[in-house]
Amino acid sequence: MQCAAFGSATLCALAIRSPLRPPTPNFGGLREAMREGIDVIRDTPMVRRITLTTLVWNLAFYGAEALVVPFLRDVIELDGQRVGWVLGVGSLIGIATGPMIMWLEGRIGPATVIVAGIAISGAAVLALAVSTAFWEVLIVWVVLSLAQWVSFTTAIGERQRHAPAHLQARVGITGRAIAIASMTAGATGASVLAQVVGLRALYAAMGIATLLVAIVLGPRLVRGPAPVAAPASS
Repeated sequence: MQCAAFGSATLCALAIRSPLRPPTPNFGGLREAMREGIDVIRDTPMVRRITLTTLVWNLAFYGAEALVVPFLRDVIELDGQRVGWVLGVGSLIGIATGPMIMWLEGRIGPATVIVAGIAISGAAVLALAVSTAFWEVLIVWVVLSLAQWVSFTTAIGERQRHAPAHLQARVGITGRAIAIASMTAGATGASVLAQVVGLRALYAAMGIATLLVAIVLGPRLVRGPAPVAAPASS
């Protein structure tokens, strides 16, 4: 099914006939786009805080995603069918992401949504570490998946909202490159640690680390950038 989906996506991409580059003479290459994106992330306080928070979150959390199948098979001892149910229902919960974000942002604000999602994902990873039955794991994984989708999607939208209009694409591709690199590093680090640490202990450690990200970096993100002082009157 995945191969068929990738093949269909490839055919769709090949069928695109419109030029994908904007008609500007100073577009530059990928290196130039990344450089300008990094400049915006570094120099825009809210974008910098969002990027740093999600980067550290990925390092602390993403091993829980990477190791979930061996955790479910070897620790919880679920068969392939039940593992499929857990992962499938967790994926389907992504449908609720859009309505959930709109509902939450209007009540508590996007920064609080991001931090709350990180905190809930950490608590869910801790709950996975002590789960013993299929239904426990299913419920926890649904909560974890929804928290992750909502927080990550809100972070992308909020980062782009604070980026300059003419650099939206460059900030977007740079932010995604940083996210993918941190996810890869988090998954790789957890996979290495799994060779010497039991998976329950490792999940407990990742849950605690994720909660610490929310506790340490969350308050600055929720407070937002400091207000600019008005000039003194003469």
